[in-house]
Amino acid sequence: MNDLIETNGLTKRYGEQHSVENLSLHVRPGRIYGLLGRNGAGKTTTMRMLLGLTAPSAGTVRIFGQAMPARARQVLPRVGSLIEAPGFYPNLTGSENLRIFARLRRLPQPERSIRTALDMVSLPYRDKKLFSQYSLGMKQRLAIALAIMHDPELLILDEPINGLDPIGIAEVRDFIRRLCDERGKTILISSHILSEIALLADDIGIIDHGVLLEEESLEELEAKNGRYLQFVVSDARAAARLLHDRLGVRQVQLADAHTLTVPGRALDAGAAVQTFVQAGLTVQDAHLYEDTLEDYFKRVTGGEGIG
Repeated sequence: MNDLIETNGLTKRYGEQHSVENLSLHVRPGRIYGLLGRNGAGKTTTMRMLLGLTAPSAGTVRIFGQAMPARARQVLPRVGSLIEAPGFYPNLTGSENLRIFARLRRLPQPERSIRTALDMVSLPYRDKKLFSQYSLGMKQRLAIALAIMHDPELLILDEPINGLDPIGIAEVRDFIRRLCDERGKTILISSHILSEIALLADDIGIIDHGVLLEEESLEELEAKNGRYLQFVVSDARAAARLLHDRLGVRQVQLADAHTLTVPGRALDAGAAVQTFVQAGLTVQDAHLYEDTLEDYFKRVTGGEGIG
C-alpha cells in the first residue's frame, strides 16, 4: 500500500456551489501532509468527507486501503481527528474530561492512555484546574490529547494552531513533529498559516476554491521556487554581453539601464562581479533573491496571497 489516504475525484456540491471539486489526494504513511489554503478553500469539507462526517457528491475515499464510509467501523478506530472543538465539560479538569471519553471508547488501560496523551501535549495529569480556566492554547492541546488518546495510526487535524499565540504554535508544532518522527504516526494537517506548514510538513497540497492545485513534497516545491541574481551596474547592456560572452549565460533580463537579473542557480555571483570589474564596470549591488512559499502560493492561485 503506497498511500495511507487516497481520494479520487472527490467532490462536494451544495446546490450550485462547488465546495470541493474533483479532488485527488495522496497521503503517504509515516509523513506529515500539510493541506494549505485560505479560509473557505475547502479544507474542512475535505476532512469531513474523509472521516465520513459529510457525504461526498461524487468520488471515492480510501483509508488504509479500505473504502470509506463503507468500512468506517474498521477504519475509524485507527484514526484520531480534530475537526471541530470537542464538547468538553467546563466544570471538569482535563483528566476528568478525558476519562469520560476513555470510558466511551472502552480503552483497555484508560489511566495509562490519559497520562500518555497529556504528557505528549505537555499538560499535567493531576492538575486541579478546570477546563473553563484553560487558556486557548491549553484547550487546543487537550483537544489534540483526546485525538491521540487511543494511540491511532493516522491523525487528521483541522487548523490545530488556529488562534494560538507564537509560543502555543511552536509547542503544538513540536509535538506534532514528534508524533511523526518518534511514534511513526501519519498526520494530515490543514492550515492557512503558510509559514507554519513550511516548517512542519513533509508533503504539501495547495487547495484553492475547492480545487487541489499542487501536491508535492516540500523539497520539490522549494526546488520550484524562483531564484535569481540581481546586479546593479554602471552599464547593464555591457554587463549582459559580458555574461554571455565570458560566462556563457544566455538568460539575462534587463530591468533598466543599470539593473539586470539572471534566473536560476547556475551562475556564480562572485565570478560575475569579478568579470564586470575586470571589464571596467562599476558594480553597485549584487543580490541573491529566492521566492518564499508565499510567493509560490501566489503564483499557483493566480496572484492572491494567503491569510
